[in-house]
Amino acid sequence: MKRMTLAWTWAVGIAAACGLWLGGGCEVVDEYNNVLSITPSSTNVTEASGVVLFSVAVNGVSNLTVGGSSTNSTTSGPPVILPIVWSVANPALGSIQAAAGLTAVYTRNGLAVGNNYVYARDSGRRYESVAVVSQTNPEEADEPGSGATNAPALTGPGSLVVSPAATVVTNVSATVTLTVVSETINAASGPVQLPFIWSVSSAGLGVIQVSGGRTAVYERNGAAVGNNFITVVDSSGRYEGTAVIEQR
Repeated sequence: MKRMTLAWTWAVGIAAACGLWLGGGCEVVDEYNNVLSITPSSTNVTEASGVVLFSVAVNGVSNLTVGGSSTNSTTSGPPVILPIVWSVANPALGSIQAAAGLTAVYTRNGLAVGNNYVYARDSGRRYESVAVVSQTNPEEADEPGSGATNAPALTGPGSLVVSPAATVVTNVSATVTLTVVSETINAASGPVQLPFIWSVSSAGLGVIQVSGGRTAVYERNGAAVGNNFITVVDSSGRYEGTAVIEQR
């Protein structure tokens, strides 16, 4: 009887420790740690206030429901619970500026240098994936042997900020109004020159129907599903901004 009492005390103690030390972290199911995967898993940012668009894929888990659609799988595990919660290891290096559905926009904090880890975790706190953003200065990236090129980047010290930066649409005839809300001026590149030129990564998903001034109207192409990346460039080609539209 004494042995049974000791075993029960030990089990209760472990359970309490999980809650206190890990904030419920013992819920994470290690054997299912490949359920979420972030793209890109690693990237290098050399521009000040550079932007990275991340998306997370939900790999097969039986009985999994995402956005109302069940997946087929040979893996058995609890469901992924949306929304995805995004976070960073070091806010001094950069932060998640916008997130929607399975996508997020990360922005570098000025010229802060170092490696920042970006985490995507489901709301059930069972599944997590991590990506790394390596932040260096342009002169460091161009050193011999670095593997980098001297080609100028459009984004960087001169950049455009688009709102909304990330949007989820479920209506097959959805339209999204996109606006350039601000710009970071690079004195060496000169002023921003109008008109803005808008483009999409996949015309099969949707197109820019109307644009003028600082705004553009994006129209979804029927029931097409996927992530469409929107790019806006000023007429000089020196300033660029991005946004992502996730279509379900």
